[in-house]
Amino acid sequence: MSRTFPLPQNRPDRLLALLLVGAGFFGAAMAEESDSWLVLDRDAAVRHALSHNLELQVANWEIKKAEARLRWSGKLAPPEVEFSANTDRLGLNENESVLEIGISQRFPITDRLKQEKDLSRVEVAMARAEVAEARRQLIGEVERAFVETLAAREQVTQLTEIQDLLGGFVKTLDQQVAQGTVSSLDVNQAKLDRQQIAKTLQRQSMESRRHESALKTLLGISDATRMTLSGDLSLPKKDLAEPEVTVLRSRRPDFQLAVLKEDQARAELALADSKRWEDVAVRLFTEREASVDAPNGLEKNRFVGVGVSIPLPFKRERMIEEPTASLNQAEENSQAVSLRIENEIAAKHHARADLLRLARDTVGETLELAESNLKAIAKAYENGQIELFKYQRAQEQWLEAQLSALEARVSWHQADIDFREAAAAHREMDGEAKGTK
Repeated sequence: MSRTFPLPQNRPDRLLALLLVGAGFFGAAMAEESDSWLVLDRDAAVRHALSHNLELQVANWEIKKAEARLRWSGKLAPPEVEFSANTDRLGLNENESVLEIGISQRFPITDRLKQEKDLSRVEVAMARAEVAEARRQLIGEVERAFVETLAAREQVTQLTEIQDLLGGFVKTLDQQVAQGTVSSLDVNQAKLDRQQIAKTLQRQSMESRRHESALKTLLGISDATRMTLSGDLSLPKKDLAEPEVTVLRSRRPDFQLAVLKEDQARAELALADSKRWEDVAVRLFTEREASVDAPNGLEKNRFVGVGVSIPLPFKRERMIEEPTASLNQAEENSQAVSLRIENEIAAKHHARADLLRLARDTVGETLELAESNLKAIAKAYENGQIELFKYQRAQEQWLEAQLSALEARVSWHQADIDFREAAAAHREMDGEAKGTK
């Protein structure tokens, strides 16, 4: 005996609730699936790395630590409570005693607290500059890994085309050998070429997986996450403008960090100079005394007092000698860093300009020549003027020219990434550059 249970027509809210629950489970499943598959272009990969890279997140804690030190710097030392008790039990044993309770506080008579605060502010700026430098390097690493992965995948595609082409070529030659129109030596050579391409394809597939794994590490995702990379490796149509080296140098976080080290050395020198006078200690105390006063006998009395301790400045020269040397060192270091960065930017610009001209020649003239040669040989083959071997060899040369063009384009993109890293020119660096110094 079976029974049916109709839906409650008078309670549509229950049906709606069931539908919403089902949609929630379906949406959660879709979200979980979408989380394991990323679709990224180059800029999206950089943003994802800046948000999820674990090493960068560790570096960000340095800012938190410096800000915590800033909050607690420039404050008075906590007061000290003093207690002492004296008795004559080991002496005349006349019940004489002294009980004293006091509180003392140290106060600087220079601007030491202000100098401590200023030094902590500089250290916060230095921590931010160090994180900005880590961001700059991470952006360059992510862009290079992205281009390398994209290029490796494209190379795998092109090598697969060459392998398929040689496979068809070998098959055709086998048929011609059976017909007696070609030599078996030609077949063996074609098979050898195909085996070499197969090994190259296998190595390139392994290289593609290696680049992809390195990119995932930079992105802060697991190796099991699947990725779809979008973008092309085309060349710019316009010529490259000459960079303003001094302006770009000022954007570099490591240059800003070198300048901040000068500020740090000046702040440390000012702090050391403010310590030429030790803090003045002010003491408030109360004392209860019991003493024998002839002929009245044992009497008790109470005292309230104030004490001040003023140290003498005997170590002024010793306090500022090392900070002075540190300041001179920091000033010369910033000059060295400035020269190094300017030369680095100029060298990277010249390298990418040279590689752009080379890539344009390879992609343009060389590739066009291979393509026109293929068209001419294909037409001759259709007219029966040349053998199939020459036609398929021309196809192979055209695909090899495509590989050379890809390598030239990749080399330029890598040089362009090197330049933009040296110039801190990525758009994600703008906010950090303004917030450091």
